[in-house]
Amino acid sequence: MGARGLIVLWTVGGAVVGLLLGIASSLVFPGIGVGAGVGVGLALGAALAFAGHLFARDRARGRSER
Repeated sequence: MGARGLIVLWTVGGAVVGLLLGIASSLVFPGIGVGAGVGVGLALGAALAFAGHLFARDRARGRSER
C-alpha cells in the first residue's frame, strides 16, 4: 500500500470510528438525542480523520526526510 492509500485509509477509518462513537453515545445517553450524538460523532470523526491523516503523512515521509 502506497503513501496515498495509507492516508486515505486512516482518514476514512477515523471518520467512520467517530460516527460510530457518536451514534453509540446517543444510544447510551438517550437524553442528548440522536441529533446531538451524530453531531458529536461528526466532530470526533473530523478530529480522528485529521489526526490519522497527519499520522499517515508522517509515516509515509520516512526517516530520511526528517
